[in-house]
Amino acid sequence: MLHELFSGPPAMGGRQILLLTRNDIRARYAGARLGALWSMALPLLTILVLWYVYERGLGNPPVENVPYILWFTSAYLPWIFFSDLLTGGCRCLMDYSFLITRIPFKVPLLPLVRALSALFFHLLFLALLTGILLSRGLSGKYLLQLPLYVLLLFLLGLGLALVLGLGTVCIRDLEALLQGLLQLLFWASPVLWNPDAMEGKEIWKVLSLNPLSFILEGYRDALLGRRWIWERREAALAYLVLTGIVWVLGACLYRKVRPRLADRLH
Repeated sequence: MLHELFSGPPAMGGRQILLLTRNDIRARYAGARLGALWSMALPLLTILVLWYVYERGLGNPPVENVPYILWFTSAYLPWIFFSDLLTGGCRCLMDYSFLITRIPFKVPLLPLVRALSALFFHLLFLALLTGILLSRGLSGKYLLQLPLYVLLLFLLGLGLALVLGLGTVCIRDLEALLQGLLQLLFWASPVLWNPDAMEGKEIWKVLSLNPLSFILEGYRDALLGRRWIWERREAALAYLVLTGIVWVLGACLYRKVRPRLADRLH
């Protein structure tokens, strides 16, 4: 079933995909003086505000011997990446409708283009944070698993982007609904919360059931030098099962929508 996602019209080479990705980054910030730097400026502003509020204002103590702002940022960066994957994927088919309606084109490659542009900025942020953490003397051996967590998050986000992109073609209100759901999911994820400190409380049940908890805590494990991924085998397996379900759902939805996709985009 999944092979149908990439069957049909002529294939695009890696060079063409990278060219579309570069153009997507440029088009997103066309007209802005700072250009693509806005994608870094806004998250940095959020991080600075939270640093001032929680550390300077409220005097939050370090979490696991790590300054609160670094502990927060290590999970906030993958959250931003996940959010960008979903919001970008939600409109990708609409924004590139001219490709679908005018020439033979592999539709599932469009969410990939949006995902790669989001990945570019995510890797820049990760490099910056990693440099700060290493300069503070944190153990670097756990960083070996960071690419794996990036890949796992990328696969889930890309699958969801495909589902949302196809869904938005059929239900135009899906984009607005997604914004509200992302707000709820943020507060139900261990970005601001420390799951270990919440054990036994009501919020701990929510965090434990949230599939994103595995990946966000995994980033912290890698960046803050806490534990290896195989120490969380059950959570990893559940995450992989969820990712597989999302991709199967995307393949089924694509099979159903594909015959009339061009007509829906007109």
